[in-house]
Formats: sequence, C-alpha cells, structure tokens
Amino acid sequence: MPRRMVHADGNAIAAELEDAGLSCGASREQHEFLKQFLGAVRSERRVRCVDQAGWHGVVYVQPNGRTFGAAAADDIVLQTERAAAGSAYAERGSLSEWRDNIARHAVGNDLLLLTISTAFAEPLLDMLGEPSGGLHIRGGSQIGKTTTERSAMSVHGPGDDKHMHTWRATANGLEAVAAENSDGLLILDELAQANAREVDQVVYMIANSAGKARANRAGGARRQRNWRILVLSTGEMSLEAKLSEAGLRIRAGQDVRMVDLPADAGVGMGIFQNLHAFPSGAAFAEHLRAAASNYCGTAGPAYLDQLARERDADPAQLVATLGAGRQQFLDAHVPSDANGQVRSVAKRFALIAVAGELATEYGITGWPEREALRAGGACFRRWLETRGGIGAAEEMQAVEQVRAFVAAHGSSRFELEDSTDQRIISRAGWKLRTDEGWGYLITSSCWRTEVCRGLNTTDAADALIEAGFMVRGNDGRRTVQRRIAPHGIVRGYLIRGTILGGDDDGK
Repeated sequence: MPRRMVHADGNAIAAELEDAGLSCGASREQHEFLKQFLGAVRSERRVRCVDQAGWHGVVYVQPNGRTFGAAAADDIVLQTERAAAGSAYAERGSLSEWRDNIARHAVGNDLLLLTISTAFAEPLLDMLGEPSGGLHIRGGSQIGKTTTERSAMSVHGPGDDKHMHTWRATANGLEAVAAENSDGLLILDELAQANAREVDQVVYMIANSAGKARANRAGGARRQRNWRILVLSTGEMSLEAKLSEAGLRIRAGQDVRMVDLPADAGVGMGIFQNLHAFPSGAAFAEHLRAAASNYCGTAGPAYLDQLARERDADPAQLVATLGAGRQQFLDAHVPSDANGQVRSVAKRFALIAVAGELATEYGITGWPEREALRAGGACFRRWLETRGGIGAAEEMQAVEQVRAFVAAHGSSRFELEDSTDQRIISRAGWKLRTDEGWGYLITSSCWRTEVCRGLNTTDAADALIEAGFMVRGNDGRRTVQRRIAPHGIVRGYLIRGTILGGDDDGK
C-alpha cells in the first residue's frame, strides 16, 4: 500500500489487510493504533509502484502483477485498485503440451495461426510505435470463431468462458478493461450482443488508446486512462451491419481500426483448412476448446521472459530486426499504389505475423519457419479481396453509393431526355444517350441531398471521376451542361451507365 494511506481514514488500511486475511479489529482506536504502527515503519528497500500493466522501461508487468525482465523486475510492483484475478493467468500443463495440443494444429489453418500470433503481438506495439487496433472475425454460427479466441487466450491463461469478455458492456466498462490490459490482448466475443451506439464509441476509444476526459471532485481534470492494446473480436455480423442498426454509417477510420475479416476459409470446414486427422471440424474444434483450458498459460510467460531480456540487452537490434520483418511483409503484399488506409491495415497484419515468427524463433510455437508470415499474408489478401480494392474506403463507398442509387432509380426517377409524355415523380435527373451508351444526368440538388447523403459531395465526385464513372465538363468543372427540351440548358453530374457493370478498378 502507498505510504499516503497512513494519513487516510484508518479503516481503509484495515480493510485492505482484512481482505488479505489479517484480523485488524473494528474499533476506531484499533484503527488509529494500526496507522501509528505502519507510519513508524522504516525500510531501506525501495520499490517502484506502477498502477498499470504493460511495459515500464524494459520490464513487462502482466495484469496479475507478474513481472518479466532483468533483476530490476523484482523492484516493480503493480499497485492498482483492481488487479486481474490470478486464475485469468493460471498455468496448466507444460509448454510442450500446449505446443502439441494447440499450436501445432494451427499449421495450415491460416486464421487460427493468425489469432494465436496476435497473442504474441501486443507487447511489440510499444517497440514499433504501432497504434492500438483490432481484428473482427465475422461469420456464421458454429464455424469456429470463438475457438480461435480460446486458442489465443491459451497463450496467457485459460481459454474459457469465465475469463472471456464480451461486447455486452458499456463504453465506460470496456474503457476500464482496456486500461487493465495495456500492452496486452483483449478478447471481445459476440458483437451482436452489443449496443450499436456503444460500439460506435468503443471502436474509436480503444484504437485511440485513451479514455474519456473526466473531472475530479475538486473540478480539475482527472488523470486520463491510457493504454496500448490489440483486440480480437468475433460476431455473426460485421461492424458496418451493427452500426446500421442504430442508423449509423461506418466511417473509414473505424474500418481501419477494427479490421473486418471473414471467418469462413471457403473449403467447407468453417474457419479450418486442415483438420489434422480429426474426423470433422466439430471434433477438431472440441479438441481445441478442451485443450485451451487444460494446457494454457505457459507460452505467454516463456515468450515475455525472452522478449524482455532481449529488449534489455540490445533494444536497438531487436527493433531493427522486427522492423525489417515488418517491411518484408509489406513489400511482399502491399501494392505500391495502395491507399494509406490499406497500408495501415497491412502493418497490423505484418506486426502479428512478425510476432508469430519471433515466438517460433524463441522455441515457443514449434511452427515451421515463415509459417506465421505465410498465414498473415494469406489473411491479409483475404481481407483485401473482401474489401474490394486498394483505394480509400471513402472513395469506394462513394462509388457504391452512387451505383446503388442509379440501380434503384434508373428507370423510375430519370426522365428520357427526348421524352414528351413520360411522367416522372420526384425526378432525380435525365437518362441520356451518349457516344458510350446510356448516361445519367443527376441534378445538383439531388446529388447533394440524396445521392451523396452522408458523404462529402466534392470528394465523391472526384472519386467517381477517378474511377472512370463520371464525365467531367469541358470547362474542367465536375458538372456538365446539357440542353434538355423544354428545360433549356441544364447542369448536373453525368454518370456513365457502365457504373452498373461494377467494373471499377478499386482505385
């Protein structure tokens, strides 16, 4: 306990000691004697008290108070109002049993190997200056999503329901959990259980590595919670679908911070690609589920011990090695003309893959060399394919939104330019014949209020022009002029009919 507590109410000290098993008496006089006794104690030894898990210099502190690193680790004590329960970091079985029953079965199963590697990646955020973020594994029920989470949890402790967090929480509650697990892994299961508006806040909050600013009792600023963290999330729906329940639109920043990754490997076995001689995917998943509780908590400490010692011995060399591996991944998988959002996501996959390789180098996983890099690359390519291109999300969203509008209203709200008797209700524009086929001239007002609702109208037009789906005016403006009888000269946004073919290049 901090020495300042001898000047607090005596029952605060007594409560702590009583909770630890020492009978202290309940009277005010007894509490005062206790304060006087502790206040008179003098100790030559000093320790550094820290109130948060994670890196403190070259010493790593787990949320349960266990330290890793050089001898200085004995002089750091985690002192927090709510330390993690020891059972969350319990060790069961041996490292070799964890390796034989869990890690070796990840070989050939890209998503399973990626999630286990994520459990080794979070301590590297600080070293490489990477931001917090997460992976959201999305897919149907009973295909193995939670199994991957349990397997990842087994690196540091039991992979069971008791120690798994869910999305069914408030933003304030998850802020506290994130702060408790700094430089660690946060598991969030079942996105469908969450409140959509809470999710909207939580994704930005976790990735921004800071909690809400609050005032203290005196009206001043209370110390803000901070963290570095990686999140593994699962759910049957995407983040975009969840936000839409509250009428919210997913923003590019959220999409980058919480990467949506399809769970189904596409080979008819759910998330799995290799059953390792098990008769079915269900049997394989059941084995991993049981093993995550029976053989756990040994890989993480073995990894952290070596990592902390290596950081203490030669931090510059460690960072250079990790950075080189990350760059190798980026060079192999990211096109040179990819948007910065794509590169940002690729760096997270690279960090996870490099962490898996480092754990293999330390003799933790037993995986073949470069297996983590291979699996990370495969998962990144799957994400990129699902995303639909290497351009900015806002640009791709603009193209899709305009395409959807033209597809939905191309026949009902666009008047043929040479029609004399066509009756159009709530006209959006005109359908024109051009040298390239049909075109759709959208009025400026409709473009602003309907077609580009929720988007920056200028940026959306630029995205359509860049993708080749909008005609720029001869005067260089984004709109064109067209004579429409009997309306005279009309100015609007001319969309090529080819947009309905969906043959954009994703740029």
